[in-house]
Amino acid sequence: MSESRETYNKRWLEVHTEMSHLMDFPPFSTREDKGDSKFRDDVLEYEFKWNKEWNKAVDEDDTEELESREPYGDVMKKWQDDIEEARLYMKRYGANAKGKAEANSSVKKDKD
Repeated sequence: MSESRETYNKRWLEVHTEMSHLMDFPPFSTREDKGDSKFRDDVLEYEFKWNKEWNKAVDEDDTEELESREPYGDVMKKWQDDIEEARLYMKRYGANAKGKAEANSSVKKDKD
């Protein structure tokens, strides 16, 4: 594996991990409580398409164009404001189960 491919894979994994965590924080988690999973759907759709493109590019040994893209770029652009809000919750409460529960609880208290 080339160094650029390895670097890209690490970056992709970092962003993938962050997206996975952010789903569990407001505003995304509170929307999902109401049946709105558009962010999660966009993330999963991106991953499905990206995996298909990546596997094809690897088979053809031509990953350069994909490596030039920002991982989850379209998703991050579309959901930019909500991602920033979720990042603030994650920073304040922590990216663990307790932090996620406290963040979601704080939003519910504010609405009561």
